[in-house]
Amino acid sequence: MTQVVQDALLAPLVAELNAVDGDVRAMQTTLGATELGRAAPHGGWTVGQIFEHLIVSNTLYFEAMEQAIAGGRAAGASATWRPSFLGRWLVNSLSPRSTRRVPAPRIFQPGPEPRANVVEALLQSHDRYRALVRTAAGIDLARTRVTSPVSPLIRVNLGDAFRITVVHEQRHLQQIRRILEQS
Repeated sequence: MTQVVQDALLAPLVAELNAVDGDVRAMQTTLGATELGRAAPHGGWTVGQIFEHLIVSNTLYFEAMEQAIAGGRAAGASATWRPSFLGRWLVNSLSPRSTRRVPAPRIFQPGPEPRANVVEALLQSHDRYRALVRTAAGIDLARTRVTSPVSPLIRVNLGDAFRITVVHEQRHLQQIRRILEQS
């Protein structure tokens, strides 16, 4: 019974990430070096750097999530999960609907040039997310804590970490669309 509830909590997040995948794959067919090097008219990261930022932040958060999952196995699953105060605040701050500018912590900053095949690397990170969801089956999403790569003082529950990842992707996908539409 608990597994069904847990699946019901995470399945919508996987579906949202799958939608991001579809949008990224659709963009991939039209993204050449020129588009990947394009930045917003007012400055900021290029499209390629945004993809790189997502890969870097995903990689670091996924490592923290893997550690939390490994430690959370003994806790057992919970039939309930609600966003924590901090998790809700982060989701709202990173939401595509938010107009608040949220500077990326230094640890998540992309380099001057994105890696080769940056879009494909992002899609591979999404596969890792889906694998983490499968691995988290049976783990208490509310009680298992994920320590942020930014600071050990920032801790969210595992359910929050899964949600934050998807919302962060959606926000930056919207940013990429705006950059491409402005040119």
